[in-house]
Amino acid sequence: WGRVPSAGAEDGGLAQPYDQIDRAVPLALDGSTRGFLQGVLAVDQSLRVKTGTQVREPLRLRIGQGFDLTRYVPAANKLGDPEPVLRDTFARLSASAGVLNAGGLVRLDPRSGRITQLSADFAIDDGKGNALYARYDDILTTSREALAKGDSPFAQGPDTLRRPLDALVGGVSRETPGLPPAERSQALIAGARLKLGFGLGVRYEALVQPLYQDQITQEYKPLAQQTLGVSYGPACDCWRIEGVVTLRRDIGLEFSDVNVSVAGVGSFGSGG
Repeated sequence: WGRVPSAGAEDGGLAQPYDQIDRAVPLALDGSTRGFLQGVLAVDQSLRVKTGTQVREPLRLRIGQGFDLTRYVPAANKLGDPEPVLRDTFARLSASAGVLNAGGLVRLDPRSGRITQLSADFAIDDGKGNALYARYDDILTTSREALAKGDSPFAQGPDTLRRPLDALVGGVSRETPGLPPAERSQALIAGARLKLGFGLGVRYEALVQPLYQDQITQEYKPLAQQTLGVSYGPACDCWRIEGVVTLRRDIGLEFSDVNVSVAGVGSFGSGG
């Protein structure tokens, strides 16, 4: 089964959370939970256009700043803690025009001055079952070499990926002395959906990791996964069934899912 960290403190070590639920709140060194006080301050500015009775929002800009004020909370036993208060500074821009929607996000660690996340996305959707979409992410992460040497996967990166379930922000992003520095992880997801005649539909999606390199052969293999789905639904559009095949890097082609969607009920599926 491999090594599973114990819940609580190990002999001579720090507290080891068992899973995502166990680390939902911050832990003290002995494994006990402690209080915290956090906040995110954001300002929204939007451009709205009214045509008749309809109101559109072509542009929206959100700028925000995360805070961790736990050091000032007596109940958390953190008085005098030297950790900085500021967490990620972020900005999100959304734009729409007709069938086109696009957006961009940047997150910055004010302590190190590094960009922890840079993302962009767009979608063209005619509302009739035909769509073209893509999303690109460039994220600062703990390197694979550091993880292999015992570093935490939550040591580096944007707050949204490192924060516990019940927290608004993550801990201080820092590099562990003596371990390899953080690295950037990039991913591009692109896909399309088409609604054909006779109730048929088809969709395709590709996941590309531009920086991925095989650790053994040192060969670059950017194409991580391809997915093809073929579906059928009657003219009433009250239900739809879909079969999905997936081609994964170094694994091959496999029949992966059967999905059923029922209008007003939802969707469910089964892996192959």
